[in-house]
Amino acid sequence: MLPFLFLLLLLLNVFAVTCFHPPASFSISPDSSFQVLLNNEPFLQSGSFRITNNAENLPLEPSSQQITNEGYDTWGAYNSTTINFEFEETTWLQVSLLAYEEFVVIQTTLPLGLKNTAAAVSSQPPMDGDLSNVLLSFQKASTEKYNFLTWNSDNEFSYETGSNGLTGACDLNQCSEYSGLPMVLHDSSSKTSAVISPVNNFKDLEVSSNGDEWSVGLRRTIENVSPGFSSSFIIVPGSGSPRKNMNTWGQLMRSRYGRKLHDPSKSIDSEYLGYWTDNGATYYYHTDNNSTTEETFQALKDYHVESGLSKLFKYYHFDSWFYPKDSQTGMLEWDANTTLLPSGLPNLVYNILETSAIVAHSRWFSPNSTYVTDQLEFNWVLDHKDHVDDEVSAIPLNTREFFSSLATKAKTNWGMATYEQDWLDAIITKSSYLTNSTGRIATYMTEQALGLADAGVTIGYGSANPFHLLQALDIPSATFVFASNNPTDMETVEQNFHVSRSAILSHEVGMVAMKDAWWSSSQENIDNPNPLYNYTNGWPNSAMHAAIATLTNGPVGPGDAINASNATLLKRTCRADGLLLRPTRPCLAVDVSLEPGFNGELCDATVDVGGSRWHYVLSAALAEDIKITTDLLDTINDDELFYVTDAQNEVSGGFLSDKHIVAPKDVNATKIGAEHQFNLFRISPELKGAKGSYFLLGELEKFVSVSTQRFTEVEVGGDSRLKVLLSGVEEEIVEIGVGFMGRDGEVEIAVVGCEFGGETTATITCMGTSCECI
Repeated sequence: MLPFLFLLLLLLNVFAVTCFHPPASFSISPDSSFQVLLNNEPFLQSGSFRITNNAENLPLEPSSQQITNEGYDTWGAYNSTTINFEFEETTWLQVSLLAYEEFVVIQTTLPLGLKNTAAAVSSQPPMDGDLSNVLLSFQKASTEKYNFLTWNSDNEFSYETGSNGLTGACDLNQCSEYSGLPMVLHDSSSKTSAVISPVNNFKDLEVSSNGDEWSVGLRRTIENVSPGFSSSFIIVPGSGSPRKNMNTWGQLMRSRYGRKLHDPSKSIDSEYLGYWTDNGATYYYHTDNNSTTEETFQALKDYHVESGLSKLFKYYHFDSWFYPKDSQTGMLEWDANTTLLPSGLPNLVYNILETSAIVAHSRWFSPNSTYVTDQLEFNWVLDHKDHVDDEVSAIPLNTREFFSSLATKAKTNWGMATYEQDWLDAIITKSSYLTNSTGRIATYMTEQALGLADAGVTIGYGSANPFHLLQALDIPSATFVFASNNPTDMETVEQNFHVSRSAILSHEVGMVAMKDAWWSSSQENIDNPNPLYNYTNGWPNSAMHAAIATLTNGPVGPGDAINASNATLLKRTCRADGLLLRPTRPCLAVDVSLEPGFNGELCDATVDVGGSRWHYVLSAALAEDIKITTDLLDTINDDELFYVTDAQNEVSGGFLSDKHIVAPKDVNATKIGAEHQFNLFRISPELKGAKGSYFLLGELEKFVSVSTQRFTEVEVGGDSRLKVLLSGVEEEIVEIGVGFMGRDGEVEIAVVGCEFGGETTATITCMGTSCECI
C-alpha cells in the first residue's frame, strides 16, 4: 500500500509541475535572444537592440554570462535574469528579464549613459522609421494572429483598433513619439491577450517600426543620457478581454505610483455642470449680434437667470479668446485681453457672471511674455534650434514656484479653479531644453501640477498623447483629458462622440475623458451663428451628446447660444443645484466594440451602492443589432438577475436573461449630420426579499437614475421591506421608480415622489408596490 501511495504522490507532483505554467514567463535561447510566453506558449520573440554613442551606432554583442537573481518590490517577489550587451568588452546595455507571479517586466539599463546620441546629430542617420537607440523590440511576425487596441494623438487624445498585431499597428502609423503604447494584443478565439506598456520614463520614449521589427527606444531628440538611466516595460497577460486586461494593468500601474481612480468630487469641473466656450461652443471667439464681449456675457448671464439655468451652472469656462497673444499665438500674459475685456477679469467673473469658479484655458508662453521679461526670478529658458525666436515655448526652470505664483493670483483675483493646459505637446516640441535630455518633460509636467496644487487648483489636458496620460500616473491633481476633436463641421461632429474607447486608458491612469464641445439643442434658428462652424442643419443628436458627456465622468459643458438651451435636457444630467449625477465607473467600451471594423459606440457604466451594481449601457450609431447580455458587463455575480428598461426610448422592460434585449442597428450610422439611433439601457440588479424581489430604477428622467450623488443606502430587510436613503436640495422634488417582482415572476413598477422641503435627506420604504417617502 505504501509504495502505491508513494507512486501516486509522485505522479501527482509530476502532473502539477508539467501542467501548471505561470500566466507569463520567459524562454531564453543560447544566443541571448528570448521569448515572452503566455501560458507556456510563444507570444513575443525578441528583436535587436541598438545604441548610439558619440554619433556612432555601436555593434553590441551579448555576454556569454547571464546573471540570475531574486528580488522583491512593490509588485511582489520576482526572479530575474540579466544579459549584458557589450562593445569592445565594455557593457553598454543591460537587459533584465523579471518574472513575477502573474506578469513579466523587461528592464533596460544604460550603465555608462550616452553622449551625442540624438538621431538629428548621428553621423549614421537611422533609416526611415528607425531609432538611434532601441531599448526593446519584438519581431512583428510573432503577433500577426492578434488584433490590437492602442491609443494615439490625432490632434486630441484618441484610440486605434485593428488586426495583424504589431504589423497592423505600425501600418496604421501608430508607431511614433505620439502613440502606440500602451498596446493590447488580443485574440478572442484562443482567449489570450496581453498589455504591453512602459513603466517609467514615459516621455523619453518613442515607438518605431523598422522592417520586421517593432521597437521602443529613446526619443530621437534626446542628445545625452545620464549613467544608470533605466527604463522598464511590463507585459500583463489576460484571458482575451482587452478591457479586463487593461483593468488588471491599470491596477498594477496605479499601485506602483500610488494613484487613485478619479473622484469627481475633487474638482469642480467634474462635480458640477458648467458652461463652456471652447472650440465648438457658440461664443468661441464670437460675440452676440455685434455686441462687445462683456455685453455678450451680460446677456448670457441674464438669460441663464431668467431660464433658471444659473442654478445649474456652477462655473464658467474661458477659452483662449480671453488672453493676449503674439503673432505666433503664444501667450503674452495669462490675464484679460483688455481690448475685449476693458474692465478686467474680476469684473467679468464677479459682477457680470456672478460666479466664483472659472476653468481657464492656457497654451505655451511666448518668449515676449511679460512673465519672461519682468519675472526673471523664475529662470526662463527660450531656446529651440528648429524654431525662430517668436515660435519658442518659454519654459520657467523654477516651474513649481512660477505656477504656484500664477495660480494663486488667478484664484484670488478671478476665481480660477482648474487650469486647462491645452496645446500640451506643442509646449514640449517648441522647447529643445525639454526634449534634448531625459527626465525634463516629466519634471516639467510634475512640477507644473504641484505648483497649481499649492494654490488648490487642478489641471486638465488638451492636445495630449498617450505618453502624457501615462505621466499623469504621477500627477494626482490631473483630472481630465480631451478625448475628441473640436466639432467645427459636420464631419468632426460625427467623430466628437466616440469617447468610450479612449476612456479606457484615461480611467485606468486615474483621469477622465472629456467629450469636447456640444449644444443642448439644434440651434439652427439662432440669430447670429458662429461663422467658424459649418453645421448645415444645426447641431444633431443633442441628447446623445449630453448622455455621453455625463456617463464618461468628464466635464459636462454645453456651449449654447443665448435663448437656445434645452433646460429639460440639461436637467437630466444633474440635481437641482447642478451636482452631476455620475456612475461609479465611467462608460467604457465593451469588448465587442474593440474589435477591428466596429462602428458606433457601445459602452457600459456602473454604479455601486449597498453591495449591488447597476449598469448603464449606451449604444449609438451601431451598424448592426447587438444583444445585450451579461457577457458584455462587469457584473459582480454572473448569476444575478437584472431588469432592463430603456431610459431614452421608454420601451417596456424585460430581464437581461431573456436574451431579447437588443441595442438596435442605426440606419443612419454612416450618414454625416443625421439623427442617430441612441439607446440608454438602465440595468437594475435584483434586491432579494423573503416575499419577493425589488429592482430600484431610480430617477426615471435622469441619465444616471441611480447614482451615489443621490442614493446613499439601499437594502432589503428581513421583513422584505425595501429601504432607500437619498439626498437632495431644499425644495427639490424627485420621482423614484421601483419595480417589485412577486412569486408570479411579473414586475410591477411603482413611482414614488419625494419632496425635500427644508431637509436635504429622505427615506423611501416599500412593501411590495406600496411605497412612501418620508
